[in-house]
Formats: sequence, C-alpha cells, structure tokens
Amino acid sequence: TLVKIKPKIFVFCADFHRHELIGELEGKDVLPSLESTEKFMVALIDTALAAQNAAIAAESMGLGICYIGGLRNNLPEVCQLLNIPKRVIPLFGLAVGYPAQTPDPKPRLPFEHVYHEDEYNQDRARFLEQLQRYNETVSAYYEQRTNGRRRDTWTGQMADTLSRQVRMYMKEFVEGKGFNLR
Repeated sequence: TLVKIKPKIFVFCADFHRHELIGELEGKDVLPSLESTEKFMVALIDTALAAQNAAIAAESMGLGICYIGGLRNNLPEVCQLLNIPKRVIPLFGLAVGYPAQTPDPKPRLPFEHVYHEDEYNQDRARFLEQLQRYNETVSAYYEQRTNGRRRDTWTGQMADTLSRQVRMYMKEFVEGKGFNLR
C-alpha cells in the first residue's frame, strides 16, 4: 500500500548544542574544541551528509526533493521561528514531496572537470574549453526547457552570483552562534 504523504520541509542544522551539554554533564571544558574551525567544518560536513542521505532515501521512494538555500537569507528570523539555541545553525532546507512534474535533470559539470587523479589538473586551456562546452550544454538545456525564453550560460550565472555580495552577515552570525571562533 502506497501512503501519500503531505509535502514536508526539513531544516538541516549544524548542531553542537547537545555537545555543550555533554561537556557540562561530564565536567569537561569542551568549548575550545566546539569553537574551533575544525569542528565547524565537521558540523557542516555531517549536516550535508545527513541531508544527502535523506534526499537519496526520499528519491528512492519516488518522492521529489529540492534544497532550499534561501533559508540563509534570514537566519535570525529562522532561528527565532524555530526556537533554535546557541551552537545550532540552520544551513538549508530540504523540501520533500510528490513532484507535480518530472523535468529532465539539469546537466551537471562533466566528470573530468571535477575529478582529478594523483594531482589537481591545472591546465587552464583545458578548463576553459570544458567550461565552454558545459556552457553550450546548459544553454541548450535551458532553451529546450523554457521554449527559448532562457539561454544563459553556467559561467554567466556564476559570475553574476559571485559579483554580488549576499549574506555578508554570515561571519558575525556564525560567530554569534558560538562556531568558528578559534
């Protein structure tokens, strides 16, 4: 029997709140560790891995997923809404539900552009050629998907995104939550 579920939005958080409590419970000073850049990276990686596992599980059940990075546009408000304590940072949402449509997947960067063996390949001409080919692939995808209304390139999108300063409050917010202080 297939049970229809209502759409859900899961919020994935880097969470050291319980770790601070563990230090209190055990009488150990864990704050220098919890405030380190290393533990910050561990929290981000663990959260991303948990979300990816949830996404794979959902998709294996015929559900659709969509990551919601825009959650970080208003983190103080998100924390207030969800009553999130210090040492917890919402990183992104994951919308899960039955898709209304199933468009072709967007092409991703080719394997040879993201996989390096033995050393990082720094052949500038090769990178530029691969990026140009990927731009053509992405432009064709957008043109087909939007009936010709969109034909931008991936590098154009990235350059536009990177040239705008967004979420510049993040460093202070992260530090205010007790992360990445050392």
